[in-house]
Amino acid sequence: MIHHMLRQLAPYGGEAALAALFLLSIVSVGMIGQRIWLFLQRFHTTDKFAKDLLPLLRVADLRRAESLCQQRNASVCCVALAGLLESGNGLPAVRHALDTAISRERTALEDTFLVLNELGRLALLIGIVGSLFDVLAIGFANSAAGQPDLAGNAVTYSAFFPALAPAIGGLLVAIPAWLARSMLSVHVQRIVRECDFVARLVLSQLASAEPAGAGGSAPFIKTRRVAA
Repeated sequence: MIHHMLRQLAPYGGEAALAALFLLSIVSVGMIGQRIWLFLQRFHTTDKFAKDLLPLLRVADLRRAESLCQQRNASVCCVALAGLLESGNGLPAVRHALDTAISRERTALEDTFLVLNELGRLALLIGIVGSLFDVLAIGFANSAAGQPDLAGNAVTYSAFFPALAPAIGGLLVAIPAWLARSMLSVHVQRIVRECDFVARLVLSQLASAEPAGAGGSAPFIKTRRVAA
């Protein structure tokens, strides 16, 4: 029964695999494009942002610092803004807000990475199965024609070359997906390091803001925010 089912499905397996790979390629290109667009939105020159933010933090002008962070949707801006919004609640709250914001940004940037990896694996498997179906179809056709022995039959050997098309198609879908995931992972690590740098910058400047004759920084931060 299984042998009969394979004989019936073999002529269509390769074509079905190529159709599935075509759909997977569209999904893969769409996901990669969406990820690139997100990274472009999250990109901002960290050095320039730090140079603009540092003078505002040194004079405890938190309202202008928040306004500066709100001008862009970059990851470093979102992280700095999360810390500044908690500056009136003390340094522990600021530290917690910064850590949470960095984790949130990393999760957003790495979204669909697992899907891209599994999509590439699925495309490769579909390509291999499609090629096997094509090989089965050729074998069944030769058996029906009374040519089970392929030795020395160059024409029959050449018929096996099209059977490699699904496997090659699977590789053409899997390799770009894996390559994009690898390259984007590198950018995620860079952005996370930049966010960590900005978080340390904000935390250190808020911690060093002490009023004359006062013992702690948290009340000072809260006072300057209200007076700004």
